[in-house]
Amino acid sequence: MIRRYRLIAGLLAVLLAALATGLSAQETNGHVKDMATTVRLREAPSLTSTIIAELAGGTPLTLVGRTANGQWYQATAAGQTGWLAWGYVVALVPVETIPVIGGGQPTTPASSTPTQPTTTTSAAPSSGGAVVRPGVSLRLRTDASLSAGIIRELPGNTSLEIIAQSADGAWLNVNTPAGETGWVSAQYVIRRGGSAPVTTTSGGSDTPTTSASVGPAVNVRGVRAIYERGQALGNQRGVFTRVGDSMSVSEYSLDAIGRGTYNLGAYGGLQRVIDAFRTPSFNSFTHVSVSAGGGWTTMIALEPRFRDPSVCKTEVSPLECEYDRVKPSVALIQLGTNDLLYVTADQFAANLNRIVDISIDRGVIPVLTTIPYRDGYRDGVDAFNAAIRQTAANRDVPLWDLNAALNGLPNSGVSGDGIHLSWPPGGYLDSANFASPEALQSGYGTRNLTALQVLERVLNAMGG
Repeated sequence: MIRRYRLIAGLLAVLLAALATGLSAQETNGHVKDMATTVRLREAPSLTSTIIAELAGGTPLTLVGRTANGQWYQATAAGQTGWLAWGYVVALVPVETIPVIGGGQPTTPASSTPTQPTTTTSAAPSSGGAVVRPGVSLRLRTDASLSAGIIRELPGNTSLEIIAQSADGAWLNVNTPAGETGWVSAQYVIRRGGSAPVTTTSGGSDTPTTSASVGPAVNVRGVRAIYERGQALGNQRGVFTRVGDSMSVSEYSLDAIGRGTYNLGAYGGLQRVIDAFRTPSFNSFTHVSVSAGGGWTTMIALEPRFRDPSVCKTEVSPLECEYDRVKPSVALIQLGTNDLLYVTADQFAANLNRIVDISIDRGVIPVLTTIPYRDGYRDGVDAFNAAIRQTAANRDVPLWDLNAALNGLPNSGVSGDGIHLSWPPGGYLDSANFASPEALQSGYGTRNLTALQVLERVLNAMGG
């Protein structure tokens, strides 16, 4: 009998050891992507769900489930279980081995004034009938321009009557069920057949681009003067670089374009921009800048102590080091999302002006970029973007109004962590798929398209 109990005890010990080994393996089946900021663990797979915790980069995860659409993981971290946006998770096991336990339906972005669900009318659509794409809050504007006044927000599934379209097809003049007339971005509208007459819009006097405005018209004379100064200093015409934070250095940002993984769709005219900045001697789209990094602020870009000493041998700022070593003609500058945590709008503006001064002095055309909304900092974002727009206007340098371009997207183009841009459904491979309406509903899809559009304007101002 004693021997029998010992045998059972031995078997139990082996079983417990196996279970312990299994649990240990399960505890290490994933981790938060290494980054300077945190990601939000939520109660449910939704951008509007309650936040349980903020998880730092590298936090170990036990991945226990995923949504059917692959956009969210259910995970346990530090004894708490919740949901994480997939783009911030590194799975250490094949994704298909993680069970599907959530539907992951798209969530309607929150707005400042909640709207009631809209149902389409039962009447047959006219020849110019259309409907706002589901899951979108689309702005009805007074004119065919991102800078035009906003009449109101149209929820997804709102029926529209198309009465005209802009010459480039990027904007639609519509009537709403409430009897309002205005302009909406065509890419967020599903047409039901028929065609609309083309009308001339007052979209600005800038050199024509392939789609709607991404900011005010470029001051051709000012850009040309900076460019010619740079050419005299030995800058490379077909080179742009980046000055920015994690959104600038993300693999979702322009990298796919540089590697030929893109589909221009209706924006075929942008191929010449890609060709101009992706040369045999320098691929701007895949270049790793020493003046950009996760968690970066304007001060980091300006402080010599933050330079990479393996690349920047002399004691200069990361910004100056990058300009000296690469000799770019253009710099895409997107900073401010992290400055919100540390400085006032006035201090931010002062730093931004220093960056502009250094750029112009080096003959580098600075393209100032507005920042996306960040959860909990809406007023600060508005103040910082006002400073960015004012600096661009005061110094006659190009403005890339990314914030305005993101406004019509779900959650204003921001992912589940409330900080970074959202990813397209197909991930990296769709990050520059401009033929996909779904990809263009993502923050990075829109960022990549509008980056090419603003580069087109700058290229035209440089002399084509």
